[in-house]
Amino acid sequence: MIFRSLFQHVLPIEVREESANWFAGALLLPALWDQLGRKGLLNAYRSTQDLQSLASHFGVSVVMLNWRLRMTGVATQARRARNWSR
Repeated sequence: MIFRSLFQHVLPIEVREESANWFAGALLLPALWDQLGRKGLLNAYRSTQDLQSLASHFGVSVVMLNWRLRMTGVATQARRARNWSR
């Protein structure tokens, strides 16, 4: 409440929404991160590439899993590895 009253007129709505999304992802996906770590997440993503099955395995939405893959750099790293191996 204090944060809202102090910063609602200072920070643009887009910045506040992005911060809220990041916070939600950190709250919803700690189990995924704790179980796998970055390397494990990368290996899981590389092995399946099926976001739906990976998301349902961890009990999160595909949108949230995709966000986590992008925020950790796993999606970019996997894409670069695929391009390199061609």
